[in-house]
Amino acid sequence: MRFFRFVIPIKLEDLSQSDGHFDVYSVQLEYNCREISHKLNDCSDLFRANGIHFILEDNNFDVFYSCLKNFGQLEAKHREQSWKLIAKCMDKLYTDLEAFVNRLEAEERNNYCNLLKMIVYVFCTLSELFEEQDIKQSANRLDGENAGKKAHKKSKRTEESYDWQHNKDKGMSVLLRMLSLPLHRVFNPPIVEDEFVKYVFIGSTHWSRFCLKLIQLIQHKEQLVPILAVLVETIVKKHNQKLLISEIIREIKRIDIKELSRDSSAPRAISTFLVEVSDKCTQEMLPSISDLLDFLEEESYLMRNAILSIIGNLVIKELSKDGAKERHLRDELLDKLEDHIHDTNSYTRSRALNVWCTLCQAEVIPLPRLETLIEAVIGRLRDKSCFVRKYGIQFLNQFLTKNPFAAKLPIHLLKTYHQKEEEKLKALMTLAEENASEQPMGDERVDKDLQQLINTWNSIESEFIEFWKEIERTSDASYDEEDDQIENQTIVSNCDDIDVVFHRFRTLITDKKFKSALSLLKKLKDEFPDNEIITPTEVEAMDDNEDNDNDRTIEGDDEDVPNGHTNTDDGPHDPPLPETIALAKRIFLANATNADKSALDLGSKTVERDIEKIATVLIQNSQQNDNTEESEPRPRTTTIEVARLSTGADSMVNDISRQQILVKYLSDCIKFTEQIQIAIPLVSDLLLSRYGSDIQEAIEFFVSAYKFGVTDAISGVRKLILLVWSQEKSNKDAAVSAYKRIYLDFESDARLADASEKVKAFSVIKSLSELVMGATLGELISIEQLLKELMDAKDIHQIHIQVLWERFAMKLSNTTPEESRAAIQLIGMLATSNAELIRSDKNLNAIITEGLGERGRKDSRLVSETCVALGKAYRIPKTDSGDFFFRLPKNHELFTHLRSLLINGLDNLSDNYYDMMSDNIIKVMFQLAEHPDSLSEHLIKDLLLKILSLTQSEELTNEMQTISLDQQNKENCEQMQSQDTIEADVQSTVSSQQTTEQLVSQTIHTSRLLNSEILSRFISIIGNIALNVLIHIDLNILTELKIRNYIKEEKDKKKDKTPRRKSRTPGKTPGTVAGDQNLEEEIGLAGANAMEDQEQEYLNNICNNELVFGNNVLARLSELVVNIAQDRVLYSDVKLRTAASLTLAKYMCLSENFCRLHLRLLATIMDKSDEAVIRANSIIAMGDLCVRFPNILDQWSAFMFQRLRDTDVNVKMNTLKVLSRLILTDMVKVKGQISEMAVLMVDSNDQLFSHSRLFFTELGKKQNAIYNVLPDIISHLSDTENGLSEPKFQEVMKFIFDLIEKDRQTVCLVEKLCQRFRSTTDERQWRDLAYCLSLLNFSERSFLKLNENLICFADKLCCDFVHNCIQIIIANVRKIANAKNETKQLIDEFEQKVNECCTKGVNEDDSEYQKVVGTPPSAAKRQSKLHSTSKLHSTSKRAVMSSKRKGTQPNKSKRKAVSKGSEEEDTDDEVSSNKRVASGSQRKERPQRGAKKQLPIISSDEEDSSS
Repeated sequence: MRFFRFVIPIKLEDLSQSDGHFDVYSVQLEYNCREISHKLNDCSDLFRANGIHFILEDNNFDVFYSCLKNFGQLEAKHREQSWKLIAKCMDKLYTDLEAFVNRLEAEERNNYCNLLKMIVYVFCTLSELFEEQDIKQSANRLDGENAGKKAHKKSKRTEESYDWQHNKDKGMSVLLRMLSLPLHRVFNPPIVEDEFVKYVFIGSTHWSRFCLKLIQLIQHKEQLVPILAVLVETIVKKHNQKLLISEIIREIKRIDIKELSRDSSAPRAISTFLVEVSDKCTQEMLPSISDLLDFLEEESYLMRNAILSIIGNLVIKELSKDGAKERHLRDELLDKLEDHIHDTNSYTRSRALNVWCTLCQAEVIPLPRLETLIEAVIGRLRDKSCFVRKYGIQFLNQFLTKNPFAAKLPIHLLKTYHQKEEEKLKALMTLAEENASEQPMGDERVDKDLQQLINTWNSIESEFIEFWKEIERTSDASYDEEDDQIENQTIVSNCDDIDVVFHRFRTLITDKKFKSALSLLKKLKDEFPDNEIITPTEVEAMDDNEDNDNDRTIEGDDEDVPNGHTNTDDGPHDPPLPETIALAKRIFLANATNADKSALDLGSKTVERDIEKIATVLIQNSQQNDNTEESEPRPRTTTIEVARLSTGADSMVNDISRQQILVKYLSDCIKFTEQIQIAIPLVSDLLLSRYGSDIQEAIEFFVSAYKFGVTDAISGVRKLILLVWSQEKSNKDAAVSAYKRIYLDFESDARLADASEKVKAFSVIKSLSELVMGATLGELISIEQLLKELMDAKDIHQIHIQVLWERFAMKLSNTTPEESRAAIQLIGMLATSNAELIRSDKNLNAIITEGLGERGRKDSRLVSETCVALGKAYRIPKTDSGDFFFRLPKNHELFTHLRSLLINGLDNLSDNYYDMMSDNIIKVMFQLAEHPDSLSEHLIKDLLLKILSLTQSEELTNEMQTISLDQQNKENCEQMQSQDTIEADVQSTVSSQQTTEQLVSQTIHTSRLLNSEILSRFISIIGNIALNVLIHIDLNILTELKIRNYIKEEKDKKKDKTPRRKSRTPGKTPGTVAGDQNLEEEIGLAGANAMEDQEQEYLNNICNNELVFGNNVLARLSELVVNIAQDRVLYSDVKLRTAASLTLAKYMCLSENFCRLHLRLLATIMDKSDEAVIRANSIIAMGDLCVRFPNILDQWSAFMFQRLRDTDVNVKMNTLKVLSRLILTDMVKVKGQISEMAVLMVDSNDQLFSHSRLFFTELGKKQNAIYNVLPDIISHLSDTENGLSEPKFQEVMKFIFDLIEKDRQTVCLVEKLCQRFRSTTDERQWRDLAYCLSLLNFSERSFLKLNENLICFADKLCCDFVHNCIQIIIANVRKIANAKNETKQLIDEFEQKVNECCTKGVNEDDSEYQKVVGTPPSAAKRQSKLHSTSKLHSTSKRAVMSSKRKGTQPNKSKRKAVSKGSEEEDTDDEVSSNKRVASGSQRKERPQRGAKKQLPIISSDEEDSSS
């Protein structure tokens, strides 16, 4: 019997084809149906005589091959005979293998291997053919039931004579018993071939049917997925049916996923099932990973998502265990996972990042992959999908908390220690070289060991080559002894170090167990294909060939080279060693040169953990170590000292290796920290996202980054503070919670967990002070709101407040002035919730002493922050509470200090914070002082004296001082006396007015000679006083009047009397007032509201006519302010004119009459000033005036929009902010100028870019606001002369059209844009309009409107861009879910018309296009409706004319019907905003309602609208 191998074919016909391998079995004879019957009888006789071995003899297998090939033509009895025979062979094979499988010889092993594969192949194939036949019979039986009982009985009688189901169960039980045997011992090498396993499972048709039914259940019953997954787990694990999973995956691969994609439920169920199974049977699914990876190329993103999740499960549970062999498989899977971070589908990108988050949490990501991975994740932070951004931030956050680097990541410390450890490494390398020169014996010992191995190989090589040649001839390469075979398999399977396997190979060669050595060599090639010794580089292979020139070679099958002989130079070179022999030699001599190999395993996780601990301790204790070295130097054993103490070379190598790992570790730390710092600004931008997921994840990231000491994390923490104003409660709560975790949570900080309460409080205050220091004004306001939230939640305790007072008073050591200022800032913020922190006498005296005393004279910033804190004592009481304002007497010590600081610092020109200090001082005076108007008047007089004293002669100065002393003496006398006579009061008042007039006139005449810096400070002060006077009158006085009125009413109610009040309105006689009151009582207007209106009018009269135009100080100084603001020649100083323009605006806010008088001057300053700072301030002032006097400023809004084209960025920014506030609060009507704001959406400045987009986003939240202005924006921006370039226009329109969400607005915009095509002749405008149409979110209704107006742009379709945009619309409309069949048909017709119009020219007649377009059904219906409406109108006209002739009134019901019909027509085309405009125009015509021609006018309007 010849030697052959049976290979299970992919398909049956492959058995008859020889592939050129002489040792592979191929079918020689094929029998027809007549011959098969005789051959089957012969085979049965041979089976009874020789057993199953008859199949290997005389081509008897060809009989079974012929049965399989002609199965359909065979008679039923012959098919049954073939099945019975192969079933007997199967049973006999099982009996033989059960008895002899563990002690088969080499030749028997080959025979039984062939028998096993032949019999199982025939058995499984026949099973599949019988199963198909059984299915056909079942179908025939169903047909028989329909055709009649005769056909059914005949079918039953002819086809069901053989009970296949019974025989199938018996055969399958034998197959299952067979598979339970250790079949791997039959194969050589002892590993069951994959082809055999796959075919056995495919042949198990009951498994196939089970899998098919399982998949069908999954597709149609999605709710059964968890139960079916548990079922599969039970079968696989409890019944040891591991091949079931591969069969299920094979069945899934047969499904056309594209067909399933029409309904997402089936792919979703299948993907969920696969993920569930991978989670429960991870190890069993690992062999099928190659089949699963094919799904990554599927179009269905659900299947790709499932495979990515499976990859995550495999990596975590199987491929990341210590000693796992499949490192190359793990890396390949991770490469796939990393590639899909850039998948085309956003859901797949988010799933990939989600899986990476899971891997990060499980800490199984290899360190070498981190750099590229983090870079890819950071790139996804700008992804358009919020899910991708969410998981991107989540990954960075989890990596911060789970990072394998140091516990803290301050980059400056990392770089410092990296440099130190590099120096240590260099020193160690130098020391190693010195030791190597002192110990030369090591190299000699290595050379000696290598030479000994070479001699051993040379002595065995010829015998080994001879054995290999014999094996090649007999094809029995790996028939080794059983014990060696098992040991080889165990060593390779459980190998953690390949050197152990190499040692095993050397032992086998030395013991001359060449068979086992060759078998081990094959396993090494299969298990470690990437090893540098097993697969050398080209250079190493050349070196090996050169080294082999002096070794044994093989020249032929019959010639051997004697041992020890080599070729001479004159003869030809011997051919190189065969690959197998060369590999054996490399392995035999492997690592011989590394006799002194370090005992330290550089790839060990234990070593990595040790190095991580070392680096962490270095960084955490950096400052402590430095202080210890300086204060208490102690002997320390360094790395170099340990190396010197070591006597052996092994210890030195270990030290160098550890130091190298430490340096590499610190280098990776630095790279990781730098990447995190790159991500910080990107994550910071997401704090302003409109998606809550972005905000939530960004908050978590910054909390982690701050705790891990990332250098730039404080910038994100500062930006996070703005979220305390968020309208979304979840975002606000998350921000407050984040600050609690950052500043108040000590559980995660081991240093403070067990510290005292005061130490913890000091840490909290220190952190909050760092947050306050350097914060912007907006951030300070947000911090105040945050502290209010913390105070309300009682998270700030008395111990924290005590530490703040101590830091403010600088009682704590090492407190800097900046920290003291931060402390008073925090005190003022906390006082927002508890005003008693400032109002109490003890705290107030401390503030005056520390903040306004000696330190305050030297530090204006401290005074300013102190005044801000003092202002927190100011509260506006509620009207119904009966409480009054908290006030201090005007001669209080507080105001004395403030007045002194303000006057004495006026001429200190080196103080850059004087203006800020003066602003806050004046504000505090008006908030806390009684009679602040009197106090401010005296302050202005003192400042005038101070100014004049700096410029005039000593005599004039003395004279002025005398006048001032006389005036002060008179005031003191008035306070001491109980009451003066009326004549003395008048004389004193006249004297005071004369003194003020002298001071003001003196200042005005000498203003040109004054120092411009001092004068600008004075001008700023009087401007602040004017503004605070307005606030005091409009807020404080009016509120106090309301409180008094309320108290009086409450008293009157108790007395049951009707309250009567005297009006304070000037210019009315008592009789008139009484008459007005009676009239108010009659019409129900008497009471609190009427009195409040009278008081408001009275106060407005004071502001408009008395404060600025009266005889007071502010009125007299207005002349000076106006002169400086308008005269740029005499007053050329920029700072002075800036102060004057601001003060002028504050005066204008105070008085409406003054505003009317000087509004043109302010507008001129805003438009013509050369200084950008003046223009920037003026636009802010104009915005405030718009709020104060909207009717006056309405006609000046166009000048404000012009500033959006200013050359200075700050001016444009201020203008954008002011106009945004005015438009969003409806203080300015939105007109065509809003296109100027849209232009800024493509500005190069990031702030203008972001703020303009934010404005339109907020404007989109107002009903119909975007819709109303959109046509004007398109008109202005698409202008070929003054508009935007085409790419910028498209960018602006893309953003704005995303804000159009209502279908009604879309319908109206479609019609308006289509109609606009008719009025355009420029191709650029065609493209712009077409692009705008393509941006709309079309519905069936809006598409119908587009179809109606096809004629409007039919002649423009010859433009390729227009045609492409319409094609985009068509493609989008086809995606409408649940579209009607009529709509689908209309889409096809519309596309056909568009394509026909595209082929025509621009100059075609409209009639040509009308022929193509036709009349849409909806348009025809509308025309008929309009025709009927016009007939109704004409009828109503005739009725009106007849009623006129008869002298009767027209029928009002008909009028209402016409009007109603018109309104209904409007609702189809216009939105509610247009209705309001129409109704407004009708209201304007109401006075003419009684006219006789009213009805014809209405009819005419309706006719116009309908036409």
